[in-house]
Amino acid sequence: MIVAAARRFFLFVGCLAAGTAVIGAFIAVITSNDVARVVSLAYYAVGTLCITFGFALGTRGSFRLPRRGEAQARIAVEAQETIASSGLLIAVGVLLLVIGIVVDPRVRLV
Repeated sequence: MIVAAARRFFLFVGCLAAGTAVIGAFIAVITSNDVARVVSLAYYAVGTLCITFGFALGTRGSFRLPRRGEAQARIAVEAQETIASSGLLIAVGVLLLVIGIVVDPRVRLV
């Protein structure tokens, strides 16, 4: 179960990273800029957006008020799902920022 979840997570991150790289390369070609630099900026932008949306999703309250007779367990499950989605977006954002740092030609890692 953990292996399958990790596989889905990294498949999602890989597809998002590939899509970001393709769009960044396309923009670099159109604007005739350095491809590596524009792709790294695209990773920074998408990673920052994921972290921002994850934070906003995790800090918001419930959209609806509990109705009469509705179990508190249902509201608790919704809160757990919100926190899990928030954590997923923040983790994806951090990974994209790390990929952006690795790809950025201005950053020397060693």
